[in-house]
Amino acid sequence: MRRLLVVTILLGFFAVQPASGQLLGYEVIHGDSSPANRFNIILLGDAWMKEQMAEYRQVCKNLVQGLLTESPFFEYSHCFRILRLDVASRDNQVSYEGEPRRDTAFGITIGVDPATARPNGILWFPREYSLRVQYLNRVDYVLNCVPTAKTFNLVVVVANTDHIAGTAVYNGIAVVTRNSRVQPQVFCHEVGHAMAQLEEEYTGNSCPPSSEPWQANATLDAGSNRFRPKWAHWMGTQGVSTFLGGMGCSYGVLRPANDCMMNTTKPNVVAASGIFEPNIVPFCAVCRERIVQRLYDAVVPIESAVPSGSVTLRPFERAPTFKVTTVEGPRSELAVVWRLTQEGFFSNSYEYLSTTRVLKTAVGKTYELALPFSLSSGFTYRLECFVSDETPLVRKWPVPYRSTPADYRTYTKDWTIRVNNR
Repeated sequence: MRRLLVVTILLGFFAVQPASGQLLGYEVIHGDSSPANRFNIILLGDAWMKEQMAEYRQVCKNLVQGLLTESPFFEYSHCFRILRLDVASRDNQVSYEGEPRRDTAFGITIGVDPATARPNGILWFPREYSLRVQYLNRVDYVLNCVPTAKTFNLVVVVANTDHIAGTAVYNGIAVVTRNSRVQPQVFCHEVGHAMAQLEEEYTGNSCPPSSEPWQANATLDAGSNRFRPKWAHWMGTQGVSTFLGGMGCSYGVLRPANDCMMNTTKPNVVAASGIFEPNIVPFCAVCRERIVQRLYDAVVPIESAVPSGSVTLRPFERAPTFKVTTVEGPRSELAVVWRLTQEGFFSNSYEYLSTTRVLKTAVGKTYELALPFSLSSGFTYRLECFVSDETPLVRKWPVPYRSTPADYRTYTKDWTIRVNNR
């Protein structure tokens, strides 16, 4: 009887203190339930104990609100799906380099400068290769426990520490902290790195690179770059020019803005009250453009189309109503154009048609086209619907994305319509 009592007490203890890495639940906190055709961000917590989950959820809510009120995430909020996973840890503080490792879900570690024994601002997985692999495998395991978390574009680990830090890897994982003074800005900054492959714009003691940076917001201070940088199409507007310093270098590198979210994320102190207030600096025009470009690598503005395939008609039969549903929010700048082409001998014969009706849907709008005339028997037609984003946030799309009928990123849905002779 005594042994049974001891076993019962132990089981009760472990039920209260779940093992680090145990998934307690999950919730879509922004966007649709399905991850299809969205930019999917997964939030994971590290060093949050079971009894701290309510606080963790509030921190995640603040992060998401901060991100989606910042341009261009504000204008394109309808393109994002953000999923929060509640993962428990045994310890409620992250580890520090050189100190005994704490038992947390993902082993996030704050780097320590050996010379000063002070935190150096690096917040990441352990340096030791075996430990790093172990914790990254745990990330994969947790994601695989949630069917809709297997499809993701970015994973963000929210570390339970007030230390001001953040780290990101292009096209991969970002780590931010719970620090309320700069939390939303650091989150936006790290998403800029991980999602849009943006470079640091602050200066420091690093030496400039020997070759031209491939990132959109940095270029070498060499040749004609001061006068014709890669962001020349923005020069002279919205404060864009060439400013000395960037990539952690005080010389040899040029950045597009005097200040930007990729430069300043530290808080200001209000002298009168001594209260910290966020030093909110928006993304510059060059960074905003790059974020929108990268978003369209994951999201197609055409959500669905009806009919799904080609159409065959009898003589004098009216064509069905064609429908295209877009991913579109209240601040979208989408343009929809229809073009009908008669193929064969008269293949150059075409005309542009106007949308018959526009309906609002849960994901955007549905554009309908009812052909205003009957199609000639014995001919084949091609109907195309062009959906273009004419946002002023982008002035120059990458060359492979340019398409008719406009010099914007354009997506096309087309149908083949065959009209029989009998």
